[in-house]
Amino acid sequence: MSNTETKSGMLQVQNRIEPAQHEVLALETLRQGALISDKQFDRVYPLELRDLSHRHWTPVRVARRAASFLACTPDTRVLDVGSGLGKFCLVGALTTMAHYFGVEQRKSLADIATAVARQHGVSRAQFLNMNMAEMDWSGFQSFYFYNPFQEQVDPTARLDDSLPCSLQLCELYLALVHARLAAAPAGTRVAAYHGIGLGLQMPEGYELVSDHPVGTGNLQLWLKIQ
Repeated sequence: MSNTETKSGMLQVQNRIEPAQHEVLALETLRQGALISDKQFDRVYPLELRDLSHRHWTPVRVARRAASFLACTPDTRVLDVGSGLGKFCLVGALTTMAHYFGVEQRKSLADIATAVARQHGVSRAQFLNMNMAEMDWSGFQSFYFYNPFQEQVDPTARLDDSLPCSLQLCELYLALVHARLAAAPAGTRVAAYHGIGLGLQMPEGYELVSDHPVGTGNLQLWLKIQ
């Protein structure tokens, strides 16, 4: 059993209280507009979770590109579905003027994301510990997805066994996402890294603005035009 798990199979880590000086400098560098590496950014997280970054947390350069598209105005509210440790929201809030909200089912991850945001004064990044299906999406103008439902169909993508996973549940979630995006008004923006899941097709009315390889996958940017 790894030091990130308990006997119940739930991901558990120790939250730190005070950030180290090199963490402060790295995030301040990012805030000032310079690019930092994922290794530099990931130091804000507990050591035992950093090795998960290459697969589970959005790369800094992907987050910057997605955030620059999603944050069309300072009043924009961006929802990150399946936010994990909050890396996308933190990078977005540090590099744009929009407001970022991450929804994450695993309380341990949402708590760490919240702690990092507070420790580093990232006030425009907030994290909610709940299921995205229970949320009202109408208050958001932009949405970010990093293949959030992959663990439903791929056991190797699961961080722990604390959540129910099945193909049926994945299909249910994807149907909900499709319906919520279809109901969104014109002007809604969507960024998807590695897709949304199972080759989900965007609803009618969305135009693909960009589709470029970056990091380990493609970043797709969509705009609802009608």
